[in-house]
Amino acid sequence: MKKRFYFRILFFSLTFLMTCASVQAEGTKEVEPDGEGNPCKLHISKYSNPTNESYNNFALYVAADNERLQFTIGTLNETVYFGFHANAVMNGWPPTPSDPQITCRIKNAAGTVVWGPQTLPWETGNTGYINTYNQAFLGPSNLPGGSGGYDPLIFVPAAIGDYYIEFDFPGNNQSRTFDFFDITIANSSGVKIPGRVWSKAWQFTTDGNNNTTTAILYPYSDDGITTSINLNGISPYRFAISCNQTGCSNTGNIEFDRKSVEGKHTYPQYRIFLNEPDHTIPYFAIGELGQLISASVASVDCNGTVLFNILTNVK
Repeated sequence: MKKRFYFRILFFSLTFLMTCASVQAEGTKEVEPDGEGNPCKLHISKYSNPTNESYNNFALYVAADNERLQFTIGTLNETVYFGFHANAVMNGWPPTPSDPQITCRIKNAAGTVVWGPQTLPWETGNTGYINTYNQAFLGPSNLPGGSGGYDPLIFVPAAIGDYYIEFDFPGNNQSRTFDFFDITIANSSGVKIPGRVWSKAWQFTTDGNNNTTTAILYPYSDDGITTSINLNGISPYRFAISCNQTGCSNTGNIEFDRKSVEGKHTYPQYRIFLNEPDHTIPYFAIGELGQLISASVASVDCNGTVLFNILTNVK
């Protein structure tokens, strides 16, 4: 059996701007596994001028389909519980009602608004506001094991499939940071289901000051293979992370595409999860790793050409 054998290499890209054993929440708990000393905060930005081209439109109203903050519903008995610590400060701390706030809404895969829009709360005591790291770690207070957590916003999906959360705020050439965030999906018994929250172009910030991040993220390739990215104490400021098959570009020239280049030169392709994808639903089935079964020389030509017979377990 003769097959042309391709090596598929998984590439991830980081774009920088240098200026618990039990299942709890899904959000800050994953991206800040070692606590606030290694911050990794959700970051949204509305920069359109060329000097800030390294930002993307992650999770904004205007985000492209590969820049969305998404979650997947597997069965009709599931509910989404979510909250944020939205840093909407424009004129100092604490924020006041006159400060521009962040608006949030949820859309289904068809682009129809199914929740909101609603202005996110900006002070403790309000539904959907996460005040501390411990609240974000524990998750929704109304679910089992959530005592001491936060009072969540709630969305009850009417259908299975993909949904996405998006944000907006007044003005341009500005950004907002979520100090804490959580998106927890649970079944009708209150059992939390990790591995449902993902994006193809996450955007974070460590807030500078030589802060490091120890987040671990889980890319899921188009053929169902899950890998992991351990940020392992790197010290960026604001950064985006995406993952694809070829590298910084996709010209067909593998030597060129794999070169590191300055600035924003990448394309989001694969879904990146905060946990191992939930393989119990068909959307995230486990793919088959390619394996070399046998290889042999079929013929050697006098002009130096060698024909190989290579047998693999995948087509």
